Amino acid sequence: MSTDKTPSSKTEQRAPRAKVMAAEIDGEDAVATDPAEVVEELKRRDLIDMIVAETGVKKKFAKPVIDAMLAQMGATLAEGRPMNLPPMGKLRVNRSTETEGATTYFCRVRMPKLKTEDDAVESGETDVS
Repeated sequence: MSTDKTPSSKTEQRAPRAKVMAAEIDGEDAVATDPAEVVEELKRRDLIDMIVAETGVKKKFAKPVIDAMLAQMGATLAEGRPMNLPPMGKLRVNRSTETEGATTYFCRVRMPKLKTEDDAVESGETDVS
């Protein structure tokens, strides 16, 4: 009887997929694909809390606006319309597949590069307070 552990099913034999996660680089959020640093997905309630903390708007006022924005973005995706939403970037539906309980949209997102302090100084965009 062998004691080595070999995967018994095809799903166990497959390599784990690379997951997208946030990595902090020079104080800015960036996207990395190192599976060792996987972070949790962003949930609706976490998004609401982040926006409330950043803007100072009361949660009871921010929540319906955020829900309406997410619903409108979902409807726009379903129509297949491209979106240009600065500072997030441009989003375009490449293709979609229908399943019994849902539709899966495969999208391309093009995000602008984040400006650093060095870029702002070079382009003359300095903060003169």
